[in-house]
Amino acid sequence: MVILSLLFGVAFCLFLPPKYLSSALILVEDQKVPKNYVRPIQVGTLSERFMLMKQQIMSRSVLAKVVAQFHPYPEMNGKHADQEAISELRKNISVETIGAGSGGQRGNFEAFRVSFVHEIPEVAQRVTDRIASLFIEENLKVREQLVEGTTEFLANEREKIRLALEKQEKDLSRYRQRFMGELPDQLDSNLRALDRLQRGQDSLTDQVENYSQRLAMAQKALAEYQVSGSLSPEIAIQLGRSAPLIRHLNDLEKKLLYLSAEYTDTYPDVRRIKFEIEQIKKRLTEEYGERVDQGEDPGLQALKNEIAHLEQKHMKLELQEKAVGEKIKEYERRVDQTPIRQQELLVLRRDYENTKNSYRSLLTKQQESRVTENLERLEKGERFRIIESANLPGTPSFPNKLRIMLMALAVGCAAGYGSAFALDQWNPAFRRDEEVELVLQAPILASIPDFKFAYGNKFVAMASGYGALQRSARLLRVGTSKRLSVYGNAGSPAYGKPQNGKSQLPPELNFVTKHCPWSAVAEQFRVAASRLTILEAKRTSCVVLVTSAVMGEGKTATVINLGYTLARALAKRTLILDCDFKAPTLHKYMQVDNDLGMPELLRGEAILDECLQQVPSVPLWVVPGGNLDEQSIELSEFKGLHEILNECRQRFEYILIDSPPVLPLADVSLLAGLADRIVMVVKAGSTPRETSLKALHEMNVEVALSIILNGVWEDKVPYYIRALPDPYMRKPVADRM
Repeated sequence: MVILSLLFGVAFCLFLPPKYLSSALILVEDQKVPKNYVRPIQVGTLSERFMLMKQQIMSRSVLAKVVAQFHPYPEMNGKHADQEAISELRKNISVETIGAGSGGQRGNFEAFRVSFVHEIPEVAQRVTDRIASLFIEENLKVREQLVEGTTEFLANEREKIRLALEKQEKDLSRYRQRFMGELPDQLDSNLRALDRLQRGQDSLTDQVENYSQRLAMAQKALAEYQVSGSLSPEIAIQLGRSAPLIRHLNDLEKKLLYLSAEYTDTYPDVRRIKFEIEQIKKRLTEEYGERVDQGEDPGLQALKNEIAHLEQKHMKLELQEKAVGEKIKEYERRVDQTPIRQQELLVLRRDYENTKNSYRSLLTKQQESRVTENLERLEKGERFRIIESANLPGTPSFPNKLRIMLMALAVGCAAGYGSAFALDQWNPAFRRDEEVELVLQAPILASIPDFKFAYGNKFVAMASGYGALQRSARLLRVGTSKRLSVYGNAGSPAYGKPQNGKSQLPPELNFVTKHCPWSAVAEQFRVAASRLTILEAKRTSCVVLVTSAVMGEGKTATVINLGYTLARALAKRTLILDCDFKAPTLHKYMQVDNDLGMPELLRGEAILDECLQQVPSVPLWVVPGGNLDEQSIELSEFKGLHEILNECRQRFEYILIDSPPVLPLADVSLLAGLADRIVMVVKAGSTPRETSLKALHEMNVEVALSIILNGVWEDKVPYYIRALPDPYMRKPVADRM
């Protein structure tokens, strides 16, 4: 890839025509008047406005004028020559910014460079000068339009706000007039008036009650006077000041009658008594508003006048009391309405204040905009200035041979790396321990080599066909009458036939730790067993669930070899339970009887001791898969497994459970909750990473997890392991069995 890329780069440099680059440098000058005095009007940052100007200058209409003025591509002719020339011109023009801005309003550059590439140096220079001048003209045009448009916009907005402000002032005034007396600022005066009216009402109520009592006394006195002709002392006292006058008038009239019988009218005492009678009658007349009739009893007339006076006064006080009560109700209504008016007035005032503030703000901005407009007209604001005119290039700038060769080298390296990466992604399986620990986030117990390393050169002979099967059976003293078409190391369905291009072992030969105890495979199982005992050192009895993501990853072979290693190498009392009820193969791997097993134990048809089968000479017991021909094990029958495990914990140090694969079945989700540790078997170069991650997610239990990487290739096994002699051939067949 690298050589091909370099050859292509050399050819590219030789056959491309030379081109010349001309450039002009334009400086962005800040406004000359300090911003503390005149604040510039800007929309967005300098970078944003610069991009808008660039799009405008690079538009078809502007570039068409440049093409018509300089004719940079005379070789283009035909119907669409102008369109092609504009596209070519746009492609050869480049604009790049230089430097970093000093503030938020300056954007992110202080200058920019305009460049143009052409095959003729003079054309490149002239077009570059024209493009640079277009940037300066467009900047002045844009800023003037921006300032003028801003001033006009602010004037229009200020006029709208002014009309809205006047309308709100009128609405506020009408509201105050409409609800005069109920406004919040009149609440104190209303409360004081209400208090004053309530005190007046109390006083009037007392007066009405007083006059009612006096009227009742006067009516009683009148009735008494009409009967007896005189007043009792109690009634006379209650009548008040008019009773003594009436009694004195009666006494004077009696005395005048007595004197008139003895003396004439000119007698001094007679004249004096008559004068006093006249004065008393005048006083009574003034008091009751009527003239006392001479023909009626003055006392009776005085009582009647007193009653009429009291009735008139009583009625007047009642009317006054009623009027005061109406006023009290009116003021109470005003006080009750004050919170409502206060809220309504608050909304009106808030809108009015907001509008007034907006009007003041717009007025200030309009004045600032007018000052800024004058600043732009005098060219004292921000502007572009050419500090380096377009140069006349003397040497071609393209092709850059060094850059092209470096790019070719980089492309070649990238293509080579990309090809390797694509090949790796084509088969995203685990191949190394580091990959497993990084992806699955779990420790590795051991990396088990492919089982063919345990048997050395005999592997080809044992897996070459049916004849090889017979020879292996005779060597291992296994009768040919037994049914041997069972799962092998990778779960192959037929013995002696290759699967995925690889030969498979007979099921009996998967018991590597028994047949080849000094092989590299057995050594790695001893590593796994040792690490497992270290991890579970605090437990007196440990339940280990051995599973895999999918079928064919060697979990059953891992269970029997790990259990045999725990029992033989570490002298641990170990029990293996075959809980793969869908495809039980443990009895075929270990060559044990399968009449009684886990199904009979779960259904209560047998006890644990009846199902246990011990491997000779080692503390290893097996409970096989049992007879599943008549009826399969349902998930509801797993409830009894907890009691079985409790019984096993008292008798064994390690209990290994051979479970079904995780993804196809739901059994593992129930079995995982009963285990102390889960050992997941992953086959190197075969199990996809996503499949393993999905299997871990499906289990979803808080149980310690460890990984055994199975089927590691020969180049991944350490050299000193591969250099070991063939242990299978060192001993006689009888000793090896």
